[in-house]
Amino acid sequence: MVQNKIKYIKMKKILLALLLLSASFVNAQTATEMANIFGAAYNDATASASIAANATSGASIVMNGHGTAIFTFTGTFTATFQVQISGDGSTFTNVTASNQLINMATGAYMASGNITAVGSYIINCAGVNTIRIISTAYTSGTAVITARGSKASNIVFVAGVPNVIISSGTLTTVSTVTTVTTLSQFAASAADADGTANPTTTAIRDFGHYYNSSTWDRMHGNWNTTTGDAGTKTSSFAGATQTNYDSRGARITVLCGTVSGTSPTLTAQLQTSPDGGTTWINEGPASVAVSATGNTVVFYVYPTNWSTSPSAGSITTGATAGVFLDATLPRTWRLNYTIGGTTPSFAITAVYVNYQM
Repeated sequence: MVQNKIKYIKMKKILLALLLLSASFVNAQTATEMANIFGAAYNDATASASIAANATSGASIVMNGHGTAIFTFTGTFTATFQVQISGDGSTFTNVTASNQLINMATGAYMASGNITAVGSYIINCAGVNTIRIISTAYTSGTAVITARGSKASNIVFVAGVPNVIISSGTLTTVSTVTTVTTLSQFAASAADADGTANPTTTAIRDFGHYYNSSTWDRMHGNWNTTTGDAGTKTSSFAGATQTNYDSRGARITVLCGTVSGTSPTLTAQLQTSPDGGTTWINEGPASVAVSATGNTVVFYVYPTNWSTSPSAGSITTGATAGVFLDATLPRTWRLNYTIGGTTPSFAITAVYVNYQM
């Protein structure tokens, strides 16, 4: 009985020793065998180099399935370094696209594959055999480069998407919008103006316009302008051609300043053109003649009652001569001025136009 018990104890010791031996064997094999099972990409690949000359390559990594690579530059140098990639390990191509290399300090894409300052830079290496750094414009100093190829998931690059910084759910910064503004659907950046060319492609514009049979004009409300007829006048003349974009009528006011001469007179006649400025037709009566300093001529043009005949009011010294036209104001119009007397001189202070919708 005692002898059997001793044998049992010896067997337990032997089994325990075997278990301990197998456990240590598995642990010893794990680190070595994992790379064999999953490939070399299981471990990060590293390289380093110190570059102090032009056209010198270094920090070369055979990617062997790694998804990304990071290069860290330290030291003091004045030089330009280029990231190069190879699909076969012997023929290298410069990384020049603006959406491949990221400056980790700013989180922004580099404009090219050129690195000119210390810092860390990360790049997508999916499908790349070998990646390295080469100096292309060395001046002085030494750049110390540490490279690491990572088994981490690849960075997803989407061409043309601007770098965006989001803070607390609010879009705060868009650093690059060039590829958006080049879309043909967006009109070129410019101040809006009358006479805008008729678009020939799909366009996005948020300002209201009216088509005038050849171009587009901005929509107007009640708005004010002047005719450009101001100045000292000594003989009859035709005023500047005016354009009524979209108003039904207007109030046109001629302000006279100093008047001199013997028996000076000035009358104003509203004229309109049905053909855009070639043929001019008188609209309604001319104003009563003004002859003294401070006289004013006002045309009231607006459709209210078509049965009302146009009329011209009388004037006394310093008063206003009014012309009332119950009609719409056409697109092209002007005032025609007739000046009479001996050595007459009329200082027209301004001619105001108050367009009415």
